[in-house]
Amino acid sequence: MAESVGENERVSNEDDVRGGQDTPMMPLTERILERLGRPKWLWMCLWAAVPLISPLVFSTAITATGRRFGAEDFIDLYTTQAVLAYVCLVFLWGAGELARQATEVKQEISEIVSDQPPVRVFGGISSVAAPLVLTAVAVVVISAGGFLQYGPLPPIASLPVLLVYLVPILTLIWVYLRILIDIDHLGRRSLALDAFPQDRTLGLEKIGSLASTGLGIVLIGAVPVLLAGSDEPVTLGISLVIVAASVGTFLLSMWRLHRQMSAAKARYIRIARDLHDLAYAPIRREPTIGRLEEQATVLKAAQSLNERAHGLPTWPINESTLRFIAVVVTGVVTSMVVRGLFATVEG
Repeated sequence: MAESVGENERVSNEDDVRGGQDTPMMPLTERILERLGRPKWLWMCLWAAVPLISPLVFSTAITATGRRFGAEDFIDLYTTQAVLAYVCLVFLWGAGELARQATEVKQEISEIVSDQPPVRVFGGISSVAAPLVLTAVAVVVISAGGFLQYGPLPPIASLPVLLVYLVPILTLIWVYLRILIDIDHLGRRSLALDAFPQDRTLGLEKIGSLASTGLGIVLIGAVPVLLAGSDEPVTLGISLVIVAASVGTFLLSMWRLHRQMSAAKARYIRIARDLHDLAYAPIRREPTIGRLEEQATVLKAAQSLNERAHGLPTWPINESTLRFIAVVVTGVVTSMVVRGLFATVEG
C-alpha cells in the first residue's frame, strides 16, 4: 500500500509540473478510502465512529491507575468524542469535496493567468507527509496534556485510537490551508480579469467558491468542538488555533485577488464614465429636446454600463458567505463568554 501511495503521489506531482489539468487530486484520506473499496460511505461512517471507542479505552486506563473516573466524567468525555465523530465524518467528506472542486478550478485557471510560466496549483493537497506531520504534532500536544494530568498509562492506551481519528481532521486542515496558500500565490500573478466583462466576479467565482466552501466545512466541523470542549483546555486550544488559522488565512489569501479586482473595477468605472461623457457631450453642446431624444438610447446604455461597473464586487467572495462567517464567529465568541461567566459564578 505504501508503494502504491508513493507512486500515486509521484505521478500527481509530475503531472502538476507538466502543467497537466486532468488528473484528479487525492488527499490522504481519499487515498485510504479508495484502497478500502466500496461502499465508500460505509467506510467513512466506520472511520468516523472510531472516536466513540476512546471513552471506553481512556476510562479503563484511568481506573487501572487507581484513579476514580465517575459516570459524570464518562458522560462529559463521551459527549466530546461524539462531537469529534461528527467532525471526522464531515471532514472525511469535505476533503474529497475540496479535492473535486480544486480539480475543476485548476482546469480553468490557465484562462485568467496572462503571464508565464504555466500555473501549477493545488498539487500539494495530495501530500501524504504533510497531514501525517500535523497529526503527529497534535498527538504529541494532546498526549502531553494527558500525561501531565493522568500519568503515562491513559494517553499511551488511547494513542492508537487518537491517531486514527486525528488523521481525517488534520488531512482536511492541510488540504484547505494548501488551497488557500496556492490562491495567495495565484494572486501574485498577473490575471486577465478584463477578459471576463460578462462575469460580475471577473472570472474568479469558482476560486472564491472553493475557498468559501473550505471555510464553511471547517466552521461546520470546528464550532461544535469549541462549544462541547470548552471545559477541556487542550481540545479547546487546538480547535481555536484551527479556526483562527483558517479564518485568518482565508482572508489573507484573498487579499491579492481583492487588489486586482479593485484595480479592474476602477478601470471599468473609468471606461463607463468616459463613455457616459461622450454620450452626453452632444446634449451639453445643444441642450434641446430633439438632441436628448437622439441620444436617449446611447445615454441609457452608458448609464447601465456605469451602474454595472460600480456594482462589481472587489472580493471573490459572496456577501452571504461573509455574513455567515460574521454570524458564526460572533455566535461562538458569545457562547464561550456566556459559558465562562456561568463557570465563574458557579465556581
